[in-house]
Amino acid sequence: MNPLLAQFLVEGREQIAATTDGLLALERDTADADLLNGVFRSVHTLKGSSGLFDLPALTATLHAAEDLLVTLRDRRLTLVPAMMDQILGALDLVSGWLDAVEDTGRLPDTAAAEAAPAVAALRSWLGGPATPAAAPAAAPAEAVAPPGWLATVPEPALQAAFLYGLSHGVPLSVLCYRPEPQCFFKGDDPLALVRQVPEALSVGLEEPESWPDLADYDPFSCGIGFRVISGAPRSELLHLLRYVADQAEVTEVEAADLLRFAPPPPDDPLVRDLAREAGALLRLGDVTGVREAALAAAEALEARGCDPGPVRWLARLCDVPGAAGEVVASLAAVLVTALATGTTPDPATIMPAAGTDAVPGAPAAAAFSPAVALLLREQAAMLAQPCDLAERAGRIGSAAKVAAGALRHDGRFEPAGAVAAAGRQALAAADPAPLRAALERLLDGPSSPLTAAGTAAGASVAPLSAGPEKPRRPERAGPAGEEGHDRAATVLRVDQTRIDAMMNLIGELVVAKNGLPFLARRAEDVFGSRELAREVKEQYAVIDRIALDLRNAIMQVRMLPVSTVFQRFPRLVRDLSRKLGKQVELVIEGEDTQADKTVIENLFEPLLHLVRNALDHGIEADRTAAGKPGTATLTLAARQDNDQVVIRVEDDGRGIDPALMRRKAVEKGLIDADAAARMGDDEAVRLIFAAGFSTAAEVTDVSGRGVGMDAVRTTVEKSGGRIDVSSRVGQGTAISLFLPLSMAVTRVMTVGVSGRQFGIPMDQINETVRIRRSDIASIKDREVFVLRNGIIPLVHLDRLLDLPPRPQAEEVAVLVVQVDAQTVGLAIDAFGESMEVIVRPLEGVLADTPDYLGTALLGDGRVLLVLNLKEIVRCRS
Repeated sequence: MNPLLAQFLVEGREQIAATTDGLLALERDTADADLLNGVFRSVHTLKGSSGLFDLPALTATLHAAEDLLVTLRDRRLTLVPAMMDQILGALDLVSGWLDAVEDTGRLPDTAAAEAAPAVAALRSWLGGPATPAAAPAAAPAEAVAPPGWLATVPEPALQAAFLYGLSHGVPLSVLCYRPEPQCFFKGDDPLALVRQVPEALSVGLEEPESWPDLADYDPFSCGIGFRVISGAPRSELLHLLRYVADQAEVTEVEAADLLRFAPPPPDDPLVRDLAREAGALLRLGDVTGVREAALAAAEALEARGCDPGPVRWLARLCDVPGAAGEVVASLAAVLVTALATGTTPDPATIMPAAGTDAVPGAPAAAAFSPAVALLLREQAAMLAQPCDLAERAGRIGSAAKVAAGALRHDGRFEPAGAVAAAGRQALAAADPAPLRAALERLLDGPSSPLTAAGTAAGASVAPLSAGPEKPRRPERAGPAGEEGHDRAATVLRVDQTRIDAMMNLIGELVVAKNGLPFLARRAEDVFGSRELAREVKEQYAVIDRIALDLRNAIMQVRMLPVSTVFQRFPRLVRDLSRKLGKQVELVIEGEDTQADKTVIENLFEPLLHLVRNALDHGIEADRTAAGKPGTATLTLAARQDNDQVVIRVEDDGRGIDPALMRRKAVEKGLIDADAAARMGDDEAVRLIFAAGFSTAAEVTDVSGRGVGMDAVRTTVEKSGGRIDVSSRVGQGTAISLFLPLSMAVTRVMTVGVSGRQFGIPMDQINETVRIRRSDIASIKDREVFVLRNGIIPLVHLDRLLDLPPRPQAEEVAVLVVQVDAQTVGLAIDAFGESMEVIVRPLEGVLADTPDYLGTALLGDGRVLLVLNLKEIVRCRS
């Protein structure tokens, strides 16, 4: 994938998340201008970035959303929930398209059809036509430049633009740019954009019809516009203004259209005398005399309070280089005729014939300065070199601009126009031949020694120099000798697959490290080398420390804040609460709490079920009847507790009624009446996690099927965590998820049972004890023992696993474990050692075996089965 596109996808998702968060916050406080500006900037940035790629449907959708946000920011509309739904729906559409672009490299074929109704819905709020907006690069409609604006352009600027268009033989481009009043908050810089207009001949300001009072003036609002006359093609200006195309108009005018002045009275004797004298001087070829006579007449007319505009134009025309040329002389004659008749010139009589390749009077190569001649020769030689199609356009454009610029700098406006026209012809045909031919004609033909010889062997031509080389700017240095690197360079974006690969390597290193104690034992027991065993153990301690530090470092890289999950719920809570007709405020706490990437990825589904159940079942529809505020509070909180992350979902709703739970459980056949009667309130509340259990009166698309809470328990336990619930009737419910910080490496303790070895996760083990067999008592056919004045039930692991029993000994090794908030004694044969292992889940035909969490590879090559005590003890004891 194109690296630029990949970066756009990453930043696009970040912008969508920021926009969604801002919109949800804005819905709670519609008067917050900072929030609205932040949302607008995010959408504007995303729209502008999308213009770099061929994503028309995506750009059009964002453009419509941006226009609606502009209207909201200008306070012409008020944000309402229905409008918010449509903006969020458009963002969902864009998010799906980003996923499609990441998968296939392009938008789906249905993107245009999907965008049309979304754009129409957004633009319907604006009161205009509900049609998709054009992409930023689209050309605005043609507009005829009104002649009135010419009166605001200074006469010298008009004359310079007129002579430029005349010498180049091309139309001029007139840009009318009216920035939006709030353009600065969109990240636009109108003045910087105007400064980038190529070949600008005149730049003027357009003031508003009336300025506001000083007390009402907003210094952060743009109140002016810009009018620019440029010699660049219209298409080039449109490309420059592609991101503000709706604020700019570019139209083409002929150079003759710039001849705008009031004609002097034809019966003025001073004007008649000037016209008669200038005509005679032109017939003699004395252009200098015409200029002097025109300047004298202009001063006299100004002294009399008359407009000397046409007279000044005549003087300016006779003052340009090459004024003796046929075209300039004929133009002077046209102006003299206009002075004699008291009319403005006919534009058709001013411009040279269209399609003229060369301007009369173009100087030969000998007339050029040596530097210009050398530069033209180098451009022609560059165009003669072979190159691919992609590089050809760049060479043509560069050669045309360099050659035309050099000629204009030398005062050769007529040949500069011919070169520029040939360059445009060459670009249109994607063939450098027309431009090369024009350069060779200026160099006295293709057989000229200047062109043919070039820089052949033996020729010593010094290249043009722009002066002494400028010293390189030193690298930016930080204070007190700190590194001068950009701060942004200290943050790397690394694909998560690379981090996963490193974590897998760490796992292999842990397995290899665990093999060293077996080698030490073998060295001592088999080969009788206690010294070698001691050295192996020393190296094991060093490698164990390095592996632990390396593992912790990689795990820190894998850590993600829970905000990556929490940020998806404000939108969900808003949509569901509106659907259910309830007012709910979501409170998020501890979103900076971090956990391993795998834990975070497995967290969304359980939280989704918990939040949906809280909204549908926990929060009352009519809270005022219960004496509660009309707006309910739903809390999502996270905190770190030693090596666990605790997630709490709490609401202030109706709570869970234990009596109702018992009755529903009996009705559904989950327990019998006697078991329900013996069940305590806390145990009854935990029935919500039973498979198929639900208290909902009817099934909806939100909840009521009896699978959500069971799925939560299953997911949390597969992740090595546990779940706890506490509730008070009429006050609310709090459900807490206790999850490990990392699932990559698990610390287990090995135990011996019936001659076999098993692993038990260390986070489930409270302590290890040895008890005498005589201390074991029986209560209702259940074995128990007393530990520190507490009665602990005792179960035998060999019986739970259906393994053959071992001969009974005087002492029993007991592993005190915690299973579902209950302390249980697990009778085994022998304690083993604790170690860090990589637990791999069972696959194939064993994938659905509930008794085992997975397998781990020991250092001596044996496979260790890691037990799932919650499944074994809970179901079989």
